Amino acid sequence: NLLKEYYSSNHVETISFLRNYDNILENEEFIKHHEQVLISRKENGTTQSNTCIGISFNRVSHICLKQNQFSEAFDFAQQSITFTEKSNPTDYTRIADNLSNISEALMYQNKFDEAFDFEQKALNILKIHCPTKIIKIIESLNQMGNLQRKQGKNNEAHDLFQEVLTIYEKNSSSLEADIPFALMSIANVLKEVFCTDYRRITDSLYWVGRNYYKKQCYDRAIEFYEQCLRIEEANSIPKQLTIGKFLEDLSDIKQIQLQYENSLAYELNCLLMREKVLPPNHQDIGESLSNIGFCYEHLNQRKLALDYYKRALFIYEQCLLGTDDRWTIELKIEELSIEMNQFNI
Repeated sequence: NLLKEYYSSNHVETISFLRNYDNILENEEFIKHHEQVLISRKENGTTQSNTCIGISFNRVSHICLKQNQFSEAFDFAQQSITFTEKSNPTDYTRIADNLSNISEALMYQNKFDEAFDFEQKALNILKIHCPTKIIKIIESLNQMGNLQRKQGKNNEAHDLFQEVLTIYEKNSSSLEADIPFALMSIANVLKEVFCTDYRRITDSLYWVGRNYYKKQCYDRAIEFYEQCLRIEEANSIPKQLTIGKFLEDLSDIKQIQLQYENSLAYELNCLLMREKVLPPNHQDIGESLSNIGFCYEHLNQRKLALDYYKRALFIYEQCLLGTDDRWTIELKIEELSIEMNQFNI
């Protein structure tokens, strides 16, 4: 009121005050105060006012989405685009944001085709005019993938989620993006597409697990590797060694997490499986024995560690391959033997 005594209702100071005041209000009051701002700006009629009107409509559109007022969100976003294009047609980020709001509003009204078209427009603008807005591009691709999946278009959804991962891998590892959403979405799509082909399912789940592993999301990687393991154990043909791959990766993660007892359990299981299928002097059996020795070493069970290292060395000495591994084991045996002599173990 004090401002209105000194300034006209459409003065920039009045508009600025109303705009900042709404930051401390609840959502319904927020919208009411934005209506006052919009009235003042429309009366002002300048390019600056049109820009501010576009911003205000955009803000209200976001609030309407949060309140599940989808028709209103759609309308405000469209009006925001109209005023933004009049006053600042190069504000591509805001235009794309409004298109995404329209897409989201349509999605919640089950208008998936229309929603996809609007999100596609947003993505095109971002890729052409805002290529550095990586997070926005990723969010747009995730939205499009989700829309395709809702319509049962799994191949198209998979391609979009895969593009998310490709973009992410090309950019900084510190980039904060909804990568878990993309990974989980890919996994769900793959399960639906290959629901009767267990080998394709395990290959796909393993691929998702590897991506989590590379992102150092180890607990999530374990979830996918264990799914692979359960599927393989239930369906695999005897004398196939695909289970060993999952056991080794699970063991590696547990070692990274310094959980050597858990790693040891996976390694012992892997050794038993390999001994049933492979010849006794096979290099992979030597690898399992060495890994078990490594676990025992970190559990301070030196006698057992030394025993398994010696068994591994015996196998490696019979193999033409694995020279580097043999030298490493020889060094381990020497170090452990010296320690045990020093402490009379």
